[in-house]
Amino acid sequence: MSPPESASEERSLDAPPASAALLAIGITVLVLGIVAVVLPVLAALAAEIVLAWLALLVGVLQLVHAYHSRKERGVGRLAAALRTLQPPPGVPALRRMAAALRGSALEPIADRLVDATNTLDSVLRERLAT
Repeated sequence: MSPPESASEERSLDAPPASAALLAIGITVLVLGIVAVVLPVLAALAAEIVLAWLALLVGVLQLVHAYHSRKERGVGRLAAALRTLQPPPGVPALRRMAAALRGSALEPIADRLVDATNTLDSVLRERLAT
């Protein structure tokens, strides 16, 4: 094997070949980007739904943490008390999403979303109070 003639040739010899998974991810992201440009309202709704679910997941994890640390004194109890004063994470985002759907063809979905959000809020507040 002859020595590389330039630094770029040396780098290309050391670089691993592109994997099929990375190629598939790149193509998927490219297609989703084009769809987001063509249908921005749908892309915004999808992003808000993903963020709302993420906020709900974080809220549930915080509740689990609060439940397990409820016997602690000091800051842990203060933090648990302060959490009861504000709506659980994700609930305000779901309420905003339901308000945005009002007056559209998706109004029945908005009604179900409001009912589910109110139920979730009351259940989480009851769990925090005990």
